Amino acid sequence: LALGWSLAVLYAALRSREGAGWCLACGIALSMAVLVRPTNALLFIPVVLAVGFRPLSLLQLAAGGIPGAIFLGFYNHHVYGAILTTGYGDVGTSFSTGFLRHNLGHLSHWIPGLLSALVCAALALPFLPGKWSRDARILGLWTFLLIGFYSFYFHTGESWWYVRFILPAFPLLILAALAAWRKIPLHSPATQAGLLTVILVGTIAWELKVNRDLNPVFVADQEKTYGQSAEWARQNLPPNSAIFCMQVSGAFYFYTDFLLVRWEQIEPGYIPPLLTVLRDQHRPVYAVLYEFETAQALARLGGEWKKVTTVGVATVWQREN
Repeated sequence: LALGWSLAVLYAALRSREGAGWCLACGIALSMAVLVRPTNALLFIPVVLAVGFRPLSLLQLAAGGIPGAIFLGFYNHHVYGAILTTGYGDVGTSFSTGFLRHNLGHLSHWIPGLLSALVCAALALPFLPGKWSRDARILGLWTFLLIGFYSFYFHTGESWWYVRFILPAFPLLILAALAAWRKIPLHSPATQAGLLTVILVGTIAWELKVNRDLNPVFVADQEKTYGQSAEWARQNLPPNSAIFCMQVSGAFYFYTDFLLVRWEQIEPGYIPPLLTVLRDQHRPVYAVLYEFETAQALARLGGEWKKVTTVGVATVWQREN
């Protein structure tokens, strides 16, 4: 969704000098992009450069964007108590120059991993002969801003799926790589055919390796577990049960009426009195856990636990004392 609205913003911005309607559309798309992800406010910089410092165009851009900005401010104030406070909370400590080196290494590994090594040609484009058009400079600026911004963000380098933060730059990286490949001088059809063969074979081999490592087929089973484990709990556990969980907490919050406790958010010292209260209320105590959290969760909660069943990739445990 962030990718779709970002591309809509850039497309409208690049066509903004063709008529007032494009400026208005760009403002609307920009407000939607920010509603989807607040950091898309960075789009304002390339948008202003594309639209130009023309008063009428800027007014039309504002006319399209202000209603969305008012709605976002009202929503943030109503839900979080302040116009500029979002659901992400205080992320100030999540940005640091200390994360830059690790994150750049992480991105330089996973961008080619997800787009194939062919995308590396995009790095050569600025150094190849030829002039950059106005549109190319604007798109390049957005790519630089987005990747640069998230290079300082703690979570960017945690795992491969956090590369989604820079997903709106992926189409532009692909276009830049294609433009760079077009500039490579090839003097004969035989050379072209040979290079194409090497590229295709290498790309297929690369992607086969990446997909084998990521095992995307397994994702469907993982996702089904959320609904399946909630349904199993509704059908098999007493309605007054208290359930310790973390990974399935969102699904259980929306799909069940159990008392839920996030085990990783409770200070260890509060766990014994909490368990005493649950026992005094005659509540059966269970835990629904994914494999990666099981050992830590049960050790933190203490006591004796009996495994009840496995649902998908989650296990259900009952506290015995």
